[in-house]
Amino acid sequence: MKIYFDFTLEPKKFLNLWLIFYVLVLIPYGWYMYRVRSGTLDMDHPGRILFLMLLVMLSALGIYFYFTRIFVEHLRFGEKRVEFTSTFSSYINRAIPGFLLSFVSLGIYMAWFIKDLLSFFAGSSHIDGEPLQFHGEARRLFVILLASLFLPILVLAMITVQLSPQVLESTWFFIINQAITMIVLVPYVYFVWVWIMNFQHRDQYIYLNTSFSESGLVILRELGLTIITLGIYFPLMYLRLYVHFAERCVITKEGSYRTFGYDLEEGDDFVFIWGQILLCIVTLGIYVPWAFCKVGKRILTKTYLTESMPVD
Repeated sequence: MKIYFDFTLEPKKFLNLWLIFYVLVLIPYGWYMYRVRSGTLDMDHPGRILFLMLLVMLSALGIYFYFTRIFVEHLRFGEKRVEFTSTFSSYINRAIPGFLLSFVSLGIYMAWFIKDLLSFFAGSSHIDGEPLQFHGEARRLFVILLASLFLPILVLAMITVQLSPQVLESTWFFIINQAITMIVLVPYVYFVWVWIMNFQHRDQYIYLNTSFSESGLVILRELGLTIITLGIYFPLMYLRLYVHFAERCVITKEGSYRTFGYDLEEGDDFVFIWGQILLCIVTLGIYVPWAFCKVGKRILTKTYLTESMPVD
């Protein structure tokens, strides 16, 4: 017997929050990127620009709380619902210091900030009156980010600046650069997700039971297909990785275990998700609440938890 999830959020309930995010974050960020790329950004007052960008990032950080809360509150697991119990004030008292420490430390504190936010949201999510607990260690995430993301990017950047403009503009450089980026992302994606999936609910432990040799090849294949198809394959990449990790996401309890799964319909899911993406594009993002609710419901109502099985 499979127990399926559900997602009950209605677009109209999400619309107001999305419009606030659209106005306070997306429009200022879009304006900033346009001015940077067009070379028209006024750098006579860098402090003012930095201050405005900090305000945009802090706005995004505040709105993130409501995004997460509205998502969690509309999750269903069989007949059970997830309750979100924390307040905005308790969130912001932890989020702002963590964000500022990450900023002034040039990202060094980021691992501790991420860990603190995950612990906060896990502890705020209650099932049957009991909260989730997150057990990921910040020091381990720091090592993961440093070794699999920051250092490889730094090395690539140092090599790139040494190349001539002719090489940088060549097709071969683009192909090689994309291939290297794809390879760099493989350990990053794997180790970050293994680190994230480390929860406990009462006497049940939730974690990913997979090796790098197994999942790394799957990640590499899916990223490669996405790059080769110029992004067209992206929805299937996401879904196939979702299926791969869901089937290896284990819940253990007293000598038994359960796994997750997803009823993948490759053709139908691919067309459906691309249809929602295109509607978001042609409406300049206004359709996002409808797309988010429809895609979320489609994916979650096809996601299930298996029956309890004894550990061999």
